[in-house]
This record gives sequence, structure tokens and C-alpha cells, in this order.
Amino acid sequence: MLRAKRHIIKLIPAIIIIFSISTHVFAITNFAKPKQHIVKIEPPRKDFRVGELLSYKVRWMGIPVGEASLHVKEIVTINGREAYHVIAKAGSNDFLDGFYKVEDEIHSYIDTEFFYTHRFEKHQREGRYKSDEVMDYDQVNHTARYESLLNGTVKTMEIPPRVQDVVSSFYCFRLEDMKPGDVVIMDVNADEKNWKLPIDVLEAVPLELRNRGVIDALKIEPKAKFKGLFVDRGRLLIYLSADKERVPLLIKIHTPWGLVGGELIDKK
Repeated sequence: MLRAKRHIIKLIPAIIIIFSISTHVFAITNFAKPKQHIVKIEPPRKDFRVGELLSYKVRWMGIPVGEASLHVKEIVTINGREAYHVIAKAGSNDFLDGFYKVEDEIHSYIDTEFFYTHRFEKHQREGRYKSDEVMDYDQVNHTARYESLLNGTVKTMEIPPRVQDVVSSFYCFRLEDMKPGDVVIMDVNADEKNWKLPIDVLEAVPLELRNRGVIDALKIEPKAKFKGLFVDRGRLLIYLSADKERVPLLIKIHTPWGLVGGELIDKK
């Protein structure tokens, strides 16, 4: 049981890192019948909203295990260019702190014009595991520099043009003009490797959430195999609002240890 709880709590940073978040499956009342509700898909925003703050409660089998947030904090200058500074946080709650305490914080710096990543910082505290890493991306010469702030390890590698990190890929996907049947493929750099990330747009659904009513949504499935993510051990489904904001409304991860989801508790 202890091992299972440790695996579950690790899903908190996994949810943040890969399109992070949304609402708990038990909050769903039902799906409205197609004949009663026609889903309207609006064109998405073409930029990020500075100040956007999304807060979530993470649950495992209906039991709250932690909280997470995504914040487009500000626009800063990095590598001589303007970039959105996005902060993703995840942490365990009191219930699981005694088993496996998690305090993770990720910073992504995303170009305001071309929407690729300039820098990715990861600070993880998961049980006894610690990690403080920085990836700097040279999008002109297509190289990246990795540095561990704990042991001083430095590595360089080649990267594809306009490569994304795992947070910037989520934000950039929200800008995509998508419809059911589309497959969006992104070049993502994670775990010091380059990956192809296919994202399937499965269907448009009228999603009825408790205390929120019926919301038009797009059901998507990222098919990532990054280290530390549980997508390869189960199935990850995300529901984004079909309006221009493309807000994550629901996430479901079916794992060997049960269903994991998250509940949107605040949106600013």
C-alpha cells in the first residue's frame, strides 16, 4: 500500500508537467446528449493571458492528495527577447506528507512572438529525491545547455527548430486551431532528450460538471513517454474548454493504482 501511495503522489508533478491539470472525474454529473446540445468550438486565443492563474486539487480514487497551479506571471526579457514567465507548482497535502512529501516548482520562459521555449527550470523535492536543473535553449543555433545546480553537471545537445519544453508545449497547444480528428505533433525536449509528442484531438463533447453546468469541451489524448510520466503506464485524457481560452477542465489518468484526476478550484 505504501508503494502504491508513493507512485500516486508522484503523479502530482506529472500532471503539472504534462498538460498538468483539471477537474476530478467524480465532479462530472454526465455528458449532455448530442441531440440536446451542439458543441460550439471557438477559435483559440493567439497569445497567453498575463496574470492567468489556474489552481487545482489533485485526487486519487476520490481522495484529495495534493494541489497544483499554473501561473502566467509576467513578461520578462531573456536571451534578448521578450518571454512569458510561466510557473507551475505541485505539492502533496497533509494526508500524504507523512508518506511521500512533494514540493515541485517549474519555470518556463516562452517567446512572446514565436512561442518556443527559451529556458526551463525544474526544482523537485519528492521524498528523498532532489533535483535542481536548468535548460537554456539557443533557438538560433539549435543547441541546448543542461546544468544540474546540485552537482554541477553540464551537458550540451542539439535540438530541433522551435523545440518546446514540457510546460511550453501545453501552453502552445492551447493556441492551436483544432477540431476532432486532428493530430498535433510537437517537438519536445525533456529528460535531456528530444521527443516527438503526438496529441490526438478525439472529439467535442458537452461536459456537465457539478456546480458548473454544461461546458463545451474538446477531448484530447497526449501520447508522451517522458521519464517520470505515467502516460506509458496508463491512459491520459484531458478535456479543454472549447472556447477561446482552452482551459483544462478535466484530466483522467488510468493507472495500475487507480484513477487519478484533479479539480479546478479557482481561475483568475
